[in-house]
Order: sequence, then structure tokens, then C-alpha cells
Amino acid sequence: FMGVVTVGQDVSLAELRGLYHAVVMAYGASGDASLGIPGENLEGSMSARHLVNWYNGHPHYASMKVDLTAGSRAVVIGNGNVAVDVARVLLK
Repeated sequence: FMGVVTVGQDVSLAELRGLYHAVVMAYGASGDASLGIPGENLEGSMSARHLVNWYNGHPHYASMKVDLTAGSRAVVIGNGNVAVDVARVLLK
């Protein structure tokens, strides 16, 4: 594993293809998108990216206040891997 590497700057895609049998480009959104719906900024409502970063112990999210004991029901709006990650976190 090598983190904090920029493909095209620190290493080329051609170099990676020459070193590995497969190259998987798995990257996510660098920011959150607003849904533009009433209540999306209420307490307890947060982006999936923030919740997953907090749960995974990312240092930038260490001081984020998340109360997973506030209730027994939640809703995840979205699809894809991050939505599944959030559902997994909430089920624990």
C-alpha cells in the first residue's frame, strides 16, 4: 500500500500497468453534494462521506459529534458503495 500518491504526477498509469496484473481506479467524490431538500442541515443529518470518515477514524473527523444511540430508525438517501458503508455502520 502506498497512500497520498497522485496518478499522473507521482506515478504514471503506464508505470502501474507495467508493475501489476491489474490496476483498479477506485476513487470517490472529493466533496458532498447538497440535496436541496428541507431539513438536510438539521442536527443528526450528515453526509455519508463525513459519517464514514468519522467511523473509520480519519483524523480530520476525530472531534465530530455523532450520536448513534439517538434512536432505532435511520434513513440512507443514496446508492452505491458509500450508501452500503453507511448502512453497515448504522447496523452495528
